[in-house]
Amino acid sequence: MPLMSKVDLFAAIRRDARAGMSVRAMAGKYAVSRRTIRAALESAWPAPRKAMPPRASKLDDYKTIIDDILRTDLDAPRKQRHTVTRIYDRLIAEHDMQGVSYSVVRRYVADRKPKIRVEAGRGPVNVFFPQTHRPAEEAEVDFGEVTINLRGEPVTCMLFALRLSFSGKAVHRIFASGGTEAFLEGHVHAFTVLGGVPTGKIRYDNLRAAVAQVLGFSRQRVETTRWTAFRSHFSVDAFYCQPGLQGAHEKGGVEGQIGWFRRRKASLQAVLDWLELYPGQTWQQRWDATGASRDGQRDWRLQVSADLAAAGLLDRHPGYVRKILGTGLIQLIGGDYLRPSLGWLMATSSPLRIANEMAKVRDPQGIADLRAARLLNTVGDATMIPAIEKIALIMAAKGGAVRDVTIGDCLESMRISREVLPGQTRSSPVFYQLLHATGHFPADAPPTVRMFSPVFAGQVPVEQLVDRYQVTCRPVRDLLVDYLRERQPAIDYGTLTSLATTLVLWFWKDLERHQPGIDSLRLSPETAAAWKQRIRTRIVRSRGADGEIIETTVERGTAADALTTVRSFYLDLAQWALDDPARWGPWAVPCPIRASDIQHKKMNSRRKARMDQRTRDQLPVLPVLVEAVDRERKAAAARLAAARTAQPGATFTVDGVTLRLAVLHRHSPRVWAEEPVTGHRHDLIREEDNAFWAWAAVEVLRTTGIRVEELTELSHHSLVHYQTPASGELIPLLQIPPSKTDEERLLVILPELADMLSAIVCRIRNPDGSVPLVVAYDHHEKVWNPPIPLLFQRAIALETRPIPIAGIRILISDALSRTGLTSSTGQPLQWRPHDFRRIFTTDAIMNGMPPHIAQLLLGHKDINTTMGYKAVYPEEAINGHRAFIARRRSLRPSEEYRHPTDAEWDEFLGHFERRRLALGDCGRAYGTSCIHEHSCVRCPLLRVDPGQRQRLIDIRDNLTARIAEAQHEGWLGEAEGLRISLAAAKEKLAQTDITRQRHTTAIELGMPSFPGITARTITAQATPPTASAEDCDGGAVDRPPSITHDE
Repeated sequence: MPLMSKVDLFAAIRRDARAGMSVRAMAGKYAVSRRTIRAALESAWPAPRKAMPPRASKLDDYKTIIDDILRTDLDAPRKQRHTVTRIYDRLIAEHDMQGVSYSVVRRYVADRKPKIRVEAGRGPVNVFFPQTHRPAEEAEVDFGEVTINLRGEPVTCMLFALRLSFSGKAVHRIFASGGTEAFLEGHVHAFTVLGGVPTGKIRYDNLRAAVAQVLGFSRQRVETTRWTAFRSHFSVDAFYCQPGLQGAHEKGGVEGQIGWFRRRKASLQAVLDWLELYPGQTWQQRWDATGASRDGQRDWRLQVSADLAAAGLLDRHPGYVRKILGTGLIQLIGGDYLRPSLGWLMATSSPLRIANEMAKVRDPQGIADLRAARLLNTVGDATMIPAIEKIALIMAAKGGAVRDVTIGDCLESMRISREVLPGQTRSSPVFYQLLHATGHFPADAPPTVRMFSPVFAGQVPVEQLVDRYQVTCRPVRDLLVDYLRERQPAIDYGTLTSLATTLVLWFWKDLERHQPGIDSLRLSPETAAAWKQRIRTRIVRSRGADGEIIETTVERGTAADALTTVRSFYLDLAQWALDDPARWGPWAVPCPIRASDIQHKKMNSRRKARMDQRTRDQLPVLPVLVEAVDRERKAAAARLAAARTAQPGATFTVDGVTLRLAVLHRHSPRVWAEEPVTGHRHDLIREEDNAFWAWAAVEVLRTTGIRVEELTELSHHSLVHYQTPASGELIPLLQIPPSKTDEERLLVILPELADMLSAIVCRIRNPDGSVPLVVAYDHHEKVWNPPIPLLFQRAIALETRPIPIAGIRILISDALSRTGLTSSTGQPLQWRPHDFRRIFTTDAIMNGMPPHIAQLLLGHKDINTTMGYKAVYPEEAINGHRAFIARRRSLRPSEEYRHPTDAEWDEFLGHFERRRLALGDCGRAYGTSCIHEHSCVRCPLLRVDPGQRQRLIDIRDNLTARIAEAQHEGWLGEAEGLRISLAAAKEKLAQTDITRQRHTTAIELGMPSFPGITARTITAQATPPTASAEDCDGGAVDRPPSITHDE
C-alpha cells in the first residue's frame, strides 16, 4: 500500500464504504484500526492532533521580570529604553540568571514586545476594507516569472496578466522578457480579447516599463515617456499601489492569477510528461494505453507519480505532484484532447468540478444558462450543482457543448450512475429536468426521465405475467397463458394482472413449492385442503421492543376472493371443454373448491360492521378535522409571510409559535426557520404547500363524495356550466371523469366548493394565466395519460407533477395526527380518503336525500351498494329500516327502484327552479311541501341571495314601521307577531352580510377556454403505491381476478 496522507486515507475509506465494503475489510485493506475506519465514515476531515503542553524553560522564572522591564519602557524616552543586550546583562547581574543563552532572551523579547504594546492599547490597528467594483470599470495588471520547456530546456519567461476586478476574467500572455515592448503589447492583446478598455482605474505596481521614479512614500510616480503616450492613446487611468504587502492587498486578484497560472502550467506539464511515456499518435491513444481508465476507484495519480519517478521526470515532491495532477488532466479534458469514459469520470475522486473548466473553455454561455436556471426554482444548490456537474461530465465524455447533449446520453449517464454510484446524489435525474426546462431538448422529448424507468415499463404480454413467477411445469404454464389470453379481451389490464397473480403465484406456484413435481390440476383432497388452509392465513412480521423479529399468523382478508378466482378458473375450463374438447378437454377436472368454502356473506358482514363503526366514529368529529386543516392552512401561510419579511437570525411569533429565521451560509430558495429551544428546522414553503393541499383534498372529498382516484383526475376541463332553459341561470357543474364504473357524471358546485376550486386554480396558474399541462401515469392500466391541466398538481424539483393518491393519504394522515382525535376504542383515529365518501353518503341519506339520487351522485350501478355505504346507528334503526324496505318493496311497484327516466330527472331539476323566491331560494328537501305556510322571512330554510339585500332592508324597515303603527293603535297581538318577523329579518340580514364579506375575498373561478388552458411545458407524476383494501368502493381492492372492476 503506497504512503498517503491521512486526508487521502479518509477519502479512500469513504469511497470503499460507498462501494459496499465492510468495516472489517477496510481495516484489513488499509492496515488501520476499526476506530480509524469509523472516524473516516463520520467526517472527511481527520481530527486535529492533540496540542502537547509546552515544555518547561529555564527562562520561565525570569519572564515576569522581562515583561515588567518592557512595560516600563513604554513611558521611557526613546534613548532610555532597554535593548536586548541590556536586559540580558541585568538578568545576570541583578537576578543571578544562569544557563540561559542570549538567543533565548532575544526571541522572547521579540515575541513579547509587540504583544505588550497591544495589551497596553498602544499597538497598531490594522483594518481591512472590502473592495467593491463595478462591471467593466477596474482592472489589475502584473508581470510574473514562469518556466517553460523550450526545445527540451527550461527557459524563464515573463507572464503578463490583466484581470478585471468585478468578474475576475483574466487575459494571459507569455513574453521572453518583461520590458516595455512586452508590457505594451500585453495591454493591446488584453484589450483586443476583452473587446475594450476598462473605463475606470487599472492598478499597477512599480513596473520599470511604466514607472521611471517613485516620489517618496506617496502614490505619485514619474512615468516613462512611452507609457504616458500609450495611456493617452487608449485613455487608460493608472492607479499605482503601495510597495510591499500593502500593495499586494490592493491588487491581490492579479497576484493570485500568476500563481494560478503557474500551478495550471505545472500540472499540465506533469500530465503531458506522463502521457509521453506511453505509445500512441494522439493524447487519447496514449491515455488509453496507460490503463488508468480501467478502474475509476483506483487513484490514477499514484500511477503517474510512480511512472514519472521511474523515468526521472519527478522534479517536485510526490505529494505536491499528486495534488496538482487533477488540474492538468481537466485542462486536457476541457480542450477536448482527452475523453475519458463516463463511468471513470463518475467514479474517480480527481478531477472534480469539471463544470468550471467547461464554463471557461468549452461552452461559457451554455453553462451560464444552466446556472441561471437554478436561481429561478425552489431546488437547492445541493441538488442543482451536482446536476450541472453531471451535464459537464457528459460533455467531457462525449465532446461538444451543452446543446449537443442528447436524450440517449442522459439515459446512458443514469444507467452508469446506478452502477457506479448507487444511492448517491450524482444518480439523481434532476440534470435531465434541467436540460428539458432550459429548452435543450426537442419539443416532443419526454417531459420526465421517469418515462424511461422500468417501474413505468407499461403493459407487458401475458407470457411475461406468467413467466415472472418461474412456473416449473411447462404444460401448466402454457395452460395459464392460454387461459389469461382467452380472458384478456373482456377485462381491463388491472384485472388481468390481479388474475395472473392469484392463479400463478398464490395457487399453482404455491402448489409447486409444497408438492414438488406436481403436473396436474386434479388435486387430491389432502392437497386441496392444505392449500385452502394456507391461503386463508398470512404471516405478519414485526419488530419487538428488544429488536427481535416477531412472526404472527393472521387471517388473510382476500382469501375468499382468491378462492373465488380459482373456482372460476376450474369452472371456466369445464365449460370451455364442452365448446372445444380438443383444446380444453384434457384440463377439465373436478373443482377442489366447493361453493360452501367461500363465505362471502360472513366476510361482507364483517366488512360492513367495520366500515359502519368507522363512519360512526368519524362523522361527529368531521367538523373538527375541517376546522383543523383550515386553521393550519392559514397559520402556515402566516408563518411563511412573516419569515419572508424577517431578517436572518431574527425571531417572529405567529399564533403563539415562536420561530427564528435560519442564518444560511449559501443561497437557498427555501425559507428555513428553526425552533429557538430545540433547534429543529422547518421548511416553511413545504409546510405551507402541504397545509394548502391537505385543506383542498379534505374540502373536495367531503363536499362531493367522489373517489380519491377521481380527485386526482380532476382537471380545469372538469369545470363546466349548465344553463336552465326557463330562467337562463348558469349553474356551475363539476364533471367527474370516468373511473371505476367507466361512467362520467356531473355534480353541482356549491358556493364553498367554488371558492375552494378558485383558490386551487389561482395557485397553480402560470404567470400568463394558463394552467400547466401535466402527464399522469395510470398505474392500473400501466400507461401514461396525455397531458391535461390537472387541478391537484405541485412543483417537484424542476417538474410540475400530479399529486398521487399516496400523497393525498399522507397529507390527510398528517393533518389528522395534529388534531389528536381518537376512535371509540381509544386508539388514534385513522382516516382514509374513501371514508369521506361513506360519510357523504350517510349524511345525505340521513338528511332526506332519496337513495336513488344519492346513487347517481356517487356513480353506483346498484342501489344496494349505495345503501351499503350508509352507516346505521342503533339496532332499532337497523331493524326499522329493514322492515320498512321489505314492506315498501312488497307494496310499491318495482319501477321505483329502477334508474330514473329523463322526465323524472327533469322533474328533480325543476323542483329547484320552482323554489325561487323574491329574497333567494328555499332550502327544503326534494319532494317536500312548505311546512311554515310560506312565512319565508321567519323560515330557517330560506337562503337569502346577497343581491336582494336592499329588498331585505326594505322589509325590515317596513316591519319596524308596522310595529310602531300597531303599538299606536293598540294591536298588541299584531305587534308581537311582527316583532318575531323583525328578529328573523335582522338575523337573515346579518347572515347576508357575512356571506357578502366571504365572497368579496373569493376569486372569480371562471370557465376554462382554449387560451386559458394551454401551456408550453408538460410534466409527469410519480407512481402512487397500491391502495389499501378499505380505500375502494365496497371496502375491497383485491377483487377476484376473474371478476372485472365494474361494480
